[in-house]
Amino acid sequence: MTIKDAIGTVIVNCNGGFMFQLRRAFRGYSRFIKRSEILDTNKNILKDGALCIDVTIQVKPILKEDLYECKFSLINKMERLLQSGENSDSIFNVGGEIFKVHSCIIDNNASSILANQLNRNDQNTNIEIQGISPEVFRYILRFVYTDICPCHSEVLKFGKELIDAANRYELIELKVDIENVLICERIMNRENVSDWILFADAQCCPLLKEYAISYFLLDSADILRSENSKRLRESGEVLSEIMMLMADGDEGVTVTELRKQLGKLDLDVDGSKETLAARLESAKRQRTDV
Repeated sequence: MTIKDAIGTVIVNCNGGFMFQLRRAFRGYSRFIKRSEILDTNKNILKDGALCIDVTIQVKPILKEDLYECKFSLINKMERLLQSGENSDSIFNVGGEIFKVHSCIIDNNASSILANQLNRNDQNTNIEIQGISPEVFRYILRFVYTDICPCHSEVLKFGKELIDAANRYELIELKVDIENVLICERIMNRENVSDWILFADAQCCPLLKEYAISYFLLDSADILRSENSKRLRESGEVLSEIMMLMADGDEGVTVTELRKQLGKLDLDVDGSKETLAARLESAKRQRTDV
C-alpha cells in the first residue's frame, strides 16, 4: 500500500504489505502517516481536498488439501461401536457367532421385526437368529448402524442372501442399493437369467426383474429351449407376464423412474412395478383433488 501526493509522487510506501487473517491483523502502526502531515498544505499531499491511496489487494484462496480433515466421522464412530460392542445391552447369536448390539440403535434404525427379537432385560442371554449366515447378518447390522451398503464384491458374493435378509428385516433402502449394484455389475447371462427372473419375482425386486426380463427378451427363443430355463417354463404366471411384454413391445415407465418420482413425494419405493405405478397414480390423484 502506498500514499501519493497530489502530483503522484509516492510519499509513504508500506513495503511488505499487511496480512489480514481471520480475526487477527498485522496493522503496521509504525508506518502510518500522521494526520497533521496530510493536512499540511506545504506538503501538497491532498489533491482537491482528497487523499490518494494506491492499494493492491491479493486474495489467497483456501484449498481443501491445506486444511486438516477429521477422519473420525459419525459413521466411523458407529462402525467402531458395533465392532467393539462397548456398552452393548443385547446379544445376537447367529450360527454360533456372537454379535453385541445396542437396543436403542436397533430400535431407531431397524425394523420392528429385528427390534422385537431383542432381550433388553438380560445382557447375558443370547438371542438366537436362524436362517441367515453370520457374514450376511454382519452386513445387516453394519447397514443398521452406519447406513453403508456392502461393496460391489460383497454384493456379488452374497447378493441373493443379502436381498433375502433385507426383505426379512424390511430394510428397503438396503434392498434397493443391492439391486442397483447387481444391475451395474451386469450379472445376467444366458445360463442364469431365468433363475434371476424367478428370484426377483419371488423377492419383489422390480428393478432386478425388469433388467432380467429385458435381457431375456434379447434371445428368448434360445434361452427357453435351454435346460436352465426349465423352472421358468414351469412358472405359468411369470411366463405369461413375459409373453404379454413380448406382445405389447412397450415396457412403459421404468422402475427407476417410478422410484424417483415416489422418492420425491417421500413415498414408499418398495413393491412390484405394478404396485409402484398404482401408488404413484394414487398420489397424483390426491394432489389433483386438493
